[in-house]
Amino acid sequence: MQKKLVTLILTLVLVASACGSDATESTSAVNETNTSTTLAATTTAVEATTPMDPEPEVPVEDADEEMAREEMITQLLEVLEEEDLPIDVSDLYDYAACVVDGVSEESSDNYATMLEIILDDEDAYGSEIDDILPGCMEELESFLEQELSDSNDFISEPIRIEFTSGSNGASVEGELTAESLHTYVLGASAGQTMTVWLDSPEKAAVVHISTPEGYFLTSGNLFGNRNYDIFVTLPEDGDYYLGIYLQEDPDTFAQLSEEVPYELTVFVEEEIETESVQFLPGDSWAMIEGGVLQGERGQFYELTASTDQAMLITIESLEDNAVYDVISPSGNILLQEKTGESTAMVVLPEEGEYLIWTGSSRGNSSYTLTVDIWNIPFVETVLVEEFGRTVTLEGGSLQGEPGPVYVVPIEEGLKYAISVTSLEDNAVINLVAPNGDVLVSEDTGLIGTAFEGGDYLIQVGGTRGNVSYILEVTLGIE
Repeated sequence: MQKKLVTLILTLVLVASACGSDATESTSAVNETNTSTTLAATTTAVEATTPMDPEPEVPVEDADEEMAREEMITQLLEVLEEEDLPIDVSDLYDYAACVVDGVSEESSDNYATMLEIILDDEDAYGSEIDDILPGCMEELESFLEQELSDSNDFISEPIRIEFTSGSNGASVEGELTAESLHTYVLGASAGQTMTVWLDSPEKAAVVHISTPEGYFLTSGNLFGNRNYDIFVTLPEDGDYYLGIYLQEDPDTFAQLSEEVPYELTVFVEEEIETESVQFLPGDSWAMIEGGVLQGERGQFYELTASTDQAMLITIESLEDNAVYDVISPSGNILLQEKTGESTAMVVLPEEGEYLIWTGSSRGNSSYTLTVDIWNIPFVETVLVEEFGRTVTLEGGSLQGEPGPVYVVPIEEGLKYAISVTSLEDNAVINLVAPNGDVLVSEDTGLIGTAFEGGDYLIQVGGTRGNVSYILEVTLGIE
């Protein structure tokens, strides 16, 4: 879930860049931001101090209240620290204090009660945050004005992206440092579709898109040589702002003095041209052959699917350069920049028209795309609450039918063991990573370490006949 604090700050930066770095004039563009947030974060200590005169001893109850207030302020500062924004957030104490105090006043809860509630539910007080954020703009503007005055090249003057006659797309190039933010502006209309991809060698970048009214629209990360794709339907007429910056991680990414090149490509159009995926009678899979030219956006394929169905998809190319995205009916990218290295699988979240967007990572590409739709009997979330504990699940699947899917949240770096057994010795699993990659295909189990945190999928099936199985999941093994 994106956080209101993060998106509000970065949106203000983008809009300020369009106004000649005048943060005060940009207030109206962001004072009604309605993106999602949380008050809770990790509990690692972050120093945030303000000059304070010596105070007399206070009652224990008042001291507890002050401690609870300071803890929540610290948590908000930690949220901003962890986002690796291209600004120094260490001086945002006054803004964080304004948010905490405002939520307390809006909800009529004391600080100790607030802290107890958000530790149990980090999404609490969402409506209160919506109401009080405009009242904290003075503190945010003061911070931002100082940051902009302290940094000569902090943000670029916005560059307007314009399409040549007869074209619905354009590309721009630039170079970033870890202390710069480049902004682009693009005029578009409500209901149009914007598709964006970003390419940059070996480094990490972030794309942040804001609406003409200053609302956060979408964002995402670029890692390594892989593009970052955005597919979104635009909500209103006007100028949209695109901000690009590098994540700050001295151990992995760009140093302050290093310039990192990138290429940003944007398409805006009224209606995406699609090709329907056709299944033969009685089949739930199809094979499609196609191609894409260097520098061109690839083909969109469309198919209708339902909630709790699963999509298995592979792409093969002689040049080993074909890629694809899978986009939900609501416009969310479910699988992104998948290659021919492995089969990918995703449980479909809603009913409607799904898009498969093909492309090329380099040069021209000719490909074979295979799409398979499974009917999943049920999807169940499995929580392993204690390290070293084994959760045992019993079930079955019918001959020729895909079995159920179990969703297991696993933290990055955690070692796990997953196995399936059956009396008929015919039970197997498919294990799917959060990014959609199938880690194990039709095997009886795996011992491994989570290379990324998130929801891992275990799909149980059989090699022959009906299956009665016992599935065991253990997290945190030695």
